[in-house]
Amino acid sequence: MEKYPRLFWAFDLPPAIDRAVKDVQDNLRSRFPRLKWVKAGNIHITLHFLGDTDPRQIPEMIEALQPCLALQPPIPVSLGPLGAFPGWSAPRVLWLALQGNLSPLYLLHEKTRAVLQNLGLNLENRPFSPHITIARVPEGTKEAGDLPNLKLYTKYENPAASISALTLYASELKPGGAVYTRRHTFALEL
Repeated sequence: MEKYPRLFWAFDLPPAIDRAVKDVQDNLRSRFPRLKWVKAGNIHITLHFLGDTDPRQIPEMIEALQPCLALQPPIPVSLGPLGAFPGWSAPRVLWLALQGNLSPLYLLHEKTRAVLQNLGLNLENRPFSPHITIARVPEGTKEAGDLPNLKLYTKYENPAASISALTLYASELKPGGAVYTRRHTFALEL
């Protein structure tokens, strides 16, 4: 059986938000060195995770998404509070929320979801929760018990900027972590 690439659509971070996220990681890394910190080049905002997908569907996806992205302006966002999935009582993933008027982002998620589903692609059924994953908590990490104290962590800059590029990535899992390859990028423009 042929192995298909794991694909996902994600927004690249604007430089100001990217710097602020890296600062948060740097500030927390010394306190929690055993966490698996997301590498700088892999930080993004996932719009849709497609999973293993036949690469022959990529041109069809791009063509189908073009009309709903052609008139999409950049979406202003800023960083929100630090959070954890599935929750602070047993954190597995640390993330930073997005805040601001996120209605355009939710609307774009719904429009693009409908297009991708019409192409027969299987999408995650989880509710859309715009966030930036910054670290993963390995099973049995001793410092995990201290992580709930971070829910009040607010020592970071919170620049406002606009997300303006939606990229289709292929993810390849390697021993050193995931490697993301850009397959296509839509620029969001006025």
